[in-house]
Amino acid sequence: MSSLRIALSTPKEKGVRKNRPQGRGSRDLLGTTLRLSGSASDAPSHYREALRLLDDIRKEPGADKAVQRADLNPIYAESTRWSQGAAP
Repeated sequence: MSSLRIALSTPKEKGVRKNRPQGRGSRDLLGTTLRLSGSASDAPSHYREALRLLDDIRKEPGADKAVQRADLNPIYAESTRWSQGAAP
């Protein structure tokens, strides 16, 4: 889990978009890891950050349906479900 936190906090390379797909998935993965490892109270903020990144993408021209993609839809659905600390 610490490796995932380090990867998320590492500054991005110059010229690389900050909203890379792995950033969204990493936030979701960290939220899931925290939730399942007994640190559930820390997880919602990471799910909310994944949602924020996905919403930023949806605001880009022509990307309003981006969260319907097969790779992003599960991230969006899980992040939506757990962003408020929902019970299983």
